[in-house]
Amino acid sequence: MSKYLGDYAATGIIDFKFTTFRPTTGATFTLAGSPVISVYKDNSTTQSVAGVTLTADFDSVTGLNHVRIDTSADGTFYANGSSFECVITTGTVDGVSVAGSCVGRFTLRNQASLYSTVSGRTLDVSTGGEAGLDWGNVGSQTTTVGLTATTIATSQQITSVSGSIGSIGAGGITSSTFASGAIDSTAIATGAITSSELASSALAAIADATLARKLDSSGNETSTTASERTVRNALRILRNKVDASSGTALNVYDEADTTIIWSMAIVTSSGAYPITKVG
Repeated sequence: MSKYLGDYAATGIIDFKFTTFRPTTGATFTLAGSPVISVYKDNSTTQSVAGVTLTADFDSVTGLNHVRIDTSADGTFYANGSSFECVITTGTVDGVSVAGSCVGRFTLRNQASLYSTVSGRTLDVSTGGEAGLDWGNVGSQTTTVGLTATTIATSQQITSVSGSIGSIGAGGITSSTFASGAIDSTAIATGAITSSELASSALAAIADATLARKLDSSGNETSTTASERTVRNALRILRNKVDASSGTALNVYDEADTTIIWSMAIVTSSGAYPITKVG
């Protein structure tokens, strides 16, 4: 039986050696007679010499023969999943034919279940026996996988999320999380945010900001007691105390009806009905 050379990947190169001996003495002897090494595949009777190089008396050593097989020479013949036998189909030793002698056999990825998809690559395994993981080659990514105790470093960035995010922990989003202009009208779908998505404190903040807005849209009030033309001050005349008893000014008070917030001059007429106080 010829020696097993190993399990290789297609397109690779296989090197091996064998020795020829003189029939009468058993001493090493040169392989002559224009020797040829042919390769048989599985149980086929078709032989191939594609990619095969035989060197007799290799390194000037009598009887030492070297064979190199370049399996990339014929991708159809040297296909993964098959077994191959190297046979002398032409050749003599001291005038005696040695045709039919099997000198080596090999397989192309049919001896193991786990192979690298790229020939020659190795598997990264830690001292504890854990295999390195390539997230880009994780199968069945659509299934739920619990990545407990997994933290994304602050230096890393999630470029996009196609699905929904279940929840974000307290402090997970801060003012520095978003770039300027990151959230605008085009970033939020119509109807995406309703009253049910906002906390009561958020609704209160929106209401307060609306009341503080200046009527000329130049900004917000400097304080709640300022006499600026804001939404808040515009509404105060409708509900709070208004006093025109001085006859020269109409005074609008705060919500406690104790402090004048803003005033406006009035012009009286003796013929008009005098309204001196409201509220």
